[in-house]
Amino acid sequence: MKKVVIDTDFFKFITMDFKDEELFLKVMQELDYSPIMHEYVFTEELHEHSFAKKLVNNKHIEVKTYKAIIGSGSKEIEYKRLFKYSYHEMNGIEFDDSLKIEDYHHDKENLGEIHSIILAQLDNIDILMSNDGGAKNFVDNKLKTSRNTIKVINIERMFTELVTKDSSSLRWREIKKVVSQLKGTNDADERKYSNIRKFWVDENIKP
Repeated sequence: MKKVVIDTDFFKFITMDFKDEELFLKVMQELDYSPIMHEYVFTEELHEHSFAKKLVNNKHIEVKTYKAIIGSGSKEIEYKRLFKYSYHEMNGIEFDDSLKIEDYHHDKENLGEIHSIILAQLDNIDILMSNDGGAKNFVDNKLKTSRNTIKVINIERMFTELVTKDSSSLRWREIKKVVSQLKGTNDADERKYSNIRKFWVDENIKP
């Protein structure tokens, strides 16, 4: 199975705000993906949801701790460098060096995305599943090099590229409820919905 990093917004979206695991599990199985979350995402952003805990306890999702990522400490310096760089680029301010990265928590500073990106980078995982446009912009324009080939996959790309209509066991009726969350939000999300619907329905491949 191929390891992929899952961040909060993608997990929240595909599980209908922590209500339905069926599509998430089916997509992961179909793509032969083994989802991994950073411990920050699990403990700080999903800690109140027994739904997420159940998936972790049932070994459907692996949680990777900060200590496990840095190993014996050989990756600690690189982790800190990447964190400070990512934090500055995504928040527009410098990280306070008096604070410990592994203990720092904040609701509105892109920390889940930052830790998820670093997990992917340091563990050589080349797919990050995220609906966050800022994370994709940062990875594509600030982090990507010949050595870093992380691809940020959002819900649109997953349902129009990865889960292909010609080979998928899924049907539109199974994904419609999840995808419909894109409707009535903003123009960009409306376009994503239209693209997915066109792919699955308008071409009359899988009604």
